[in-house]
Amino acid sequence: MKGVYRSPHNLSLLHRYGEGLSMKICFRLRRKLHRRSHAVPTKAPSIKHQVLNRQVKIDVLMDKSENLQNQAQDFRDNGNQIRRKMWLKNMKIKLIILGILIAFILIIVLSVCRGFNCGS
Repeated sequence: MKGVYRSPHNLSLLHRYGEGLSMKICFRLRRKLHRRSHAVPTKAPSIKHQVLNRQVKIDVLMDKSENLQNQAQDFRDNGNQIRRKMWLKNMKIKLIILGILIAFILIIVLSVCRGFNCGS
């Protein structure tokens, strides 16, 4: 029995009661050792807490990344809308300038030729 129960507390019980321990005390010692051998280490709650904190951080990070992805998509869509508006505005200006140039050339040709019969 000495080789199995070597913890200081158990050794003190052995010294107190001697080698001839009663069955009740042996049962208590076995139960205590069984509990200690199957007990969860003291770091387990902190590890569990760390895992839970990590999971919460991952969830927050996933939410932030989804939010950032949505914002990027909105930014891309708004950029495309603004690009189309600016292209349309630019084309309107180009068409107005082209119309003014055609009108100016037409006025010059009509004033020089005195009408549409320049060849005669």
